[in-house]
Amino acid sequence: MKKYIIATFLVLGTIYHAQTKNTAKENKVLQEIILCENPDQLPIYPGGMNAFRREISNTLRTQDVKASGQISSDVSFIVDKTGNIIEVKGSGNPSLSRELVRTVRKIKARWQPALKDGEAVAYLFRVPIHMSIETTQSSF
Repeated sequence: MKKYIIATFLVLGTIYHAQTKNTAKENKVLQEIILCENPDQLPIYPGGMNAFRREISNTLRTQDVKASGQISSDVSFIVDKTGNIIEVKGSGNPSLSRELVRTVRKIKARWQPALKDGEAVAYLFRVPIHMSIETTQSSF
């Protein structure tokens, strides 16, 4: 049986600021990082958000996603004051989430950090991902 990817994923045009409940371990890490909820300027990926979407699309290994039909997941991460991606987490479809976390961690380009009152600040992104995967049987 072979899987054929019918429609590649669609990264929604809007990036959402996300707040989630954290475990005690996560709170310890996040206590050292002060997130800005309303920066004057959002972080900027080199080449813009379309370049970031292309990087995800080019790096995502769809063959590692064990699912069929319509699936969706979110990947969230912090762009810290220095422009690095940290604290990458996925939610939604477990298989797609694992692959999204792997994909985003692999991206090494440094972002231009968010700004608040002219100062670099950390910012939390949430990127929703939707895919349609169709499984068909091979005639072999």
